[in-house]
Amino acid sequence: MGKDKKCPDCGHKQCKCNHKKCKDCGHKKCQCESKQEQKVEQNIEVYVKVPAGPQGAQGPTGENGLSNQFVVGLNTTPFPTLVSLNPLPEVLSTVTITIDDPGDTVRLMASIQSITSASSVNSSPLRANVIAYRIRRTAPNLIIRSVQDTDFDSLTTAFTTLDNPGSGTFTYVLEGLLINSTIPVQNEFIISVVFTAEEIEPN
Repeated sequence: MGKDKKCPDCGHKQCKCNHKKCKDCGHKKCQCESKQEQKVEQNIEVYVKVPAGPQGAQGPTGENGLSNQFVVGLNTTPFPTLVSLNPLPEVLSTVTITIDDPGDTVRLMASIQSITSASSVNSSPLRANVIAYRIRRTAPNLIIRSVQDTDFDSLTTAFTTLDNPGSGTFTYVLEGLLINSTIPVQNEFIISVVFTAEEIEPN
């Protein structure tokens, strides 16, 4: 029965009624340009650009790497002359640094240039001066490091050491002493000194 069903209006099995076609173009599937444009317009996506909000407050400035502070020492003026008859060390430079964190380390660097009172490079036998340098913390009084060097004519001695004094303000003193000189005895003249202290943050 279902297979023989016909359209009650036109009598055909496949309806050919005009009232089911577009009243404007006559097609079953409307092809009117105005209606096609309307369908296209319905599928357009709209993007709205929202303006950015106000910038927030700037955060605190972070620490500048591992090195937190660098201080250059104050040299003795004029530089002292190291002589063999003086048993006490001469002060060459002093540096003071303030440490706020007890876990920080103080790195001390010293560079001293000196010459003998008379060149002995060509002498026979060879003449030389043996010089001792040391870095001392004043409070509490403690020798942080001491080194020795031998000068035959002119000499530059450089060394580095570390200290963990805790928190507070600390003063370090760089000292020099002529501990031995071949006969005839000659003095040691200090030409230049660079003495620095640097606060290092732990890793």
